[in-house]
Amino acid sequence: MQTRIAAIALGLVCAAGLVRAQDPNAPANSPAETPASPPAATPPNPLPAASEAKPALGTITVEARRQLGEAVSHFVSGVVAHYGNDSLARWDVPVCPLVAGLPRERGEYILWRISQIAAAAHVPLAGEKCRPNLYVVVTAQPDLLLKKWWRRDPNLYDTGNGMGYVSAFLRSTHPIRGWYNAELLAADGGAVTPDALIAGLSGAALETMQVPAIQISTATRLEHSALKGLSSVIIVVDTNRARGVTVGQLADYIAMTGLAEIRIDADPGSAPSILSLFEPSGKHPPGLTSWDQALLESLYATDQASVLQISNIKTDMLKHIAP
Repeated sequence: MQTRIAAIALGLVCAAGLVRAQDPNAPANSPAETPASPPAATPPNPLPAASEAKPALGTITVEARRQLGEAVSHFVSGVVAHYGNDSLARWDVPVCPLVAGLPRERGEYILWRISQIAAAAHVPLAGEKCRPNLYVVVTAQPDLLLKKWWRRDPNLYDTGNGMGYVSAFLRSTHPIRGWYNAELLAADGGAVTPDALIAGLSGAALETMQVPAIQISTATRLEHSALKGLSSVIIVVDTNRARGVTVGQLADYIAMTGLAEIRIDADPGSAPSILSLFEPSGKHPPGLTSWDQALLESLYATDQASVLQISNIKTDMLKHIAP
């Protein structure tokens, strides 16, 4: 499917520049005052009562860390897509980005920045000559492009979570939207194949429907038997709505949404994040923040098979933000 996607993307954005992924190591192309003593005639202030005494420094530190932990928890839950009891999706195969619709110099900068952020978070990266699986399309007509693209490739979108997600993506008015296709991977490294036995037991033609089946040697409630691995991601930038941002902000926003499955209605809350770039609140970070980087690093550092994956990500993030 990735070959068809690449060919169609090039045809639909024929007037735009196209830039392929390059070596991630390539250089960038762009860018208390001491209070006065009381008068002698003034009697000294009495010591405060025990009930009025200020809390100890340790109490303040514990409370501040608790509040920070709550903010981290809200941030992770508000921006990362999570479906039922599934594992969080991430790249388990090397990422090969492609950018279409920008002048070559800007496209190359975005590719370099994606590679730089991916390397820092230990996301697997493909070599210079690779088949694209992270598509970044910049266009003034995103709705028309996506409809034509889908018409030419009916298998463009993974509908495993229902057509509602596809409809929400196509109707989105967000300046930058992302679509994520994922595949099931066996947690123990085994193969995921259509199971003819299931088809025979159910009486349905599941074998011809390519229903994935996983054989596991041990069963446990502490780990997922199957993991969600990103197979292709489509990031669409609407140039009419993404006005007033720098190429650096654009590159970092694309990297954040391309390397993790971000909710279409992402809400970072009060956390400093590049994901608030288009929020009306006016909090527009100049680029990826320490919270964003901590989330990406924690997503790829924690055990994807663990049912405590989200909790572990929050704990790991807190260590990054406040060691």
